[in-house]
Amino acid sequence: MKFITVSFTILLQFVLLVSSSLQAQSGEEIFKLKCSPCHTIGKGKLVGPDLSGVTKRREEAWLMKFIKSSQTVVNSGDENAKKIFEEFNKVVMPDPGLSDPEIKKVLTYIESQGGSVVSETIVSKIRPLSEATPDNYEKGKKLFSGELRLVNDGAPCVSCHNIPEVTALGGGNLALDLTHSFSKLSEGGLTNIIQTQPFPVMNMAFVNNPITDEEVFDIAAYLKGVDAANQNVQQTNQPINFLYSGIGGLFLLLFVFGGLWHNRRKRSVNFEIYKRQEDYIRKNS
Repeated sequence: MKFITVSFTILLQFVLLVSSSLQAQSGEEIFKLKCSPCHTIGKGKLVGPDLSGVTKRREEAWLMKFIKSSQTVVNSGDENAKKIFEEFNKVVMPDPGLSDPEIKKVLTYIESQGGSVVSETIVSKIRPLSEATPDNYEKGKKLFSGELRLVNDGAPCVSCHNIPEVTALGGGNLALDLTHSFSKLSEGGLTNIIQTQPFPVMNMAFVNNPITDEEVFDIAAYLKGVDAANQNVQQTNQPINFLYSGIGGLFLLLFVFGGLWHNRRKRSVNFEIYKRQEDYIRKNS
């Protein structure tokens, strides 16, 4: 009982420490951590809209709800939310998991930047994709498919995403088909998302296995090339090959194991000893 009490006390202290750490962050720090992968202040559109002056265009109550869960507001039928969602290619803004005080800090920071200050929140500079060569495209394709391992052992993109040409089995169904990701996100948005992994599942996959800037460049170069080569091809996520392959593999394993088990049942004792005894009895009967 004493051990449980001590453990609970330690856990409670840890939770309070994490909570106080989050509360201690400034609006600028929270913005850089949670918002900068998809938004700028005064630098133009990225994945989402430029947030310069947003506190003057929208009421605080609306911003609080939208930041906390944008899809909840979109699905409620709010016309402004639906318009933003449509304008930015229906890219879902992930819920940031911020408290009301933290959101207010972010809004205060955005407002303090006004419309004249350029936000330098992008983590690092990736060289322009116009510099990409066919070698970068091929390397990016291999990194995407997992044929070439990422330097820090992160999961290949195909684990969650699909591009029809990349493997015979297709790709994962956990996230979007990326055939036209370059067109939808633009160069800055695409490279920034690959680099910063703002979406929860993506972030968990790479938080301990970061993608290097050169790998970001190669993967983005591949996605740009795929987009250009498939301008007349509609997006299609076809993980059905994975499903059929999995079912086929299951039946094959059942067949193999069934055969092995059948033989094991027939020869549950040393078959050769049994056979010699049987021959001996037959000869002497």
